[in-house]
Amino acid sequence: MNIVMMAGLLALSAIISVDDIKNRRIKNTLVVALFPIFIGISIYNQVLGAGIINLLIVLIVGSVLFFLGTMGAGDVKLMALYGILFENLMSLLLVISVVGGLLTASYILYYVSKKDYATLKTRGIPYGVAISVGGFISYLFVYVYHI
Repeated sequence: MNIVMMAGLLALSAIISVDDIKNRRIKNTLVVALFPIFIGISIYNQVLGAGIINLLIVLIVGSVLFFLGTMGAGDVKLMALYGILFENLMSLLLVISVVGGLLTASYILYYVSKKDYATLKTRGIPYGVAISVGGFISYLFVYVYHI
């Protein structure tokens, strides 16, 4: 069953990442579609209680960051959803941060090498990619490799 969940999680992560790269937006329909799937995965892994607490923490802190203009609403909702999957929110956030840092550095290097600073500034970084990839890597570490 865990392989099916991993394959589904990987497919959904890829869809979200590609859509965020193309449109710089995470569609509510994707987030709504993910919700029951992620609830099912958290029930299967017996972490629903902690997962709901993680969801609420991320939504509260993320809402503040959204209103301060430092994080997109779709990113907040997506990160909250990934929080449902885990008992330990901090390890998830750490992996997402590392992936996000690498993603940001690569985008900066790419646009600086092209001397296209305006595009970097206006389009920003598709952080849904970091959230999706970081969430998937965290899932592998916790539920496959038991790290």
